[in-house]
Amino acid sequence: MYDQQQPSQYPLRYSHSITDYCEMISSKAKAISTAELTHFLDKFVRLLKHSRGKEQLGKLNDILYAIIPISGSILVSVAQHKFFTLLQTPFAEIIQSWIDKSQLNEDQSFLFRIIPKLLRKLFKNTNDIDFYPSWPFDSSFIKIIGSCLTNISKPNKNIFEH
Repeated sequence: MYDQQQPSQYPLRYSHSITDYCEMISSKAKAISTAELTHFLDKFVRLLKHSRGKEQLGKLNDILYAIIPISGSILVSVAQHKFFTLLQTPFAEIIQSWIDKSQLNEDQSFLFRIIPKLLRKLFKNTNDIDFYPSWPFDSSFIKIIGSCLTNISKPNKNIFEH
């Protein structure tokens, strides 16, 4: 009689990690198509739904670092993808922490710097508002930005304190 293999020991398909997908994107960033990037973003959404907090921040940073070099026109073509809505909450929380004078950790600081770079690249490469990600125009996010700007504008406020 033959030994039966346990299905969990020998998966039918190899499952890639976010790091694997980021490496694939980085290796073809200058030549990636909209369809390929959409496929990767779909994978990221699926994988990110199982992570929260610090773990999620690290993964988001890895993903953003991989996609920033992609051409602006390709990024604009996927700007409405669900992945980009996943950036709103952690970015808003980081901005709120910064406003509250909390010390940002390395992952928070990186996300705080890279999301505006991504948004700048998207906004710079299209004049059509239909191609912008929707979350920067969400009223709750705009309130956080307004609060941040109000806080910065207060007398004797040094914006580089933290």
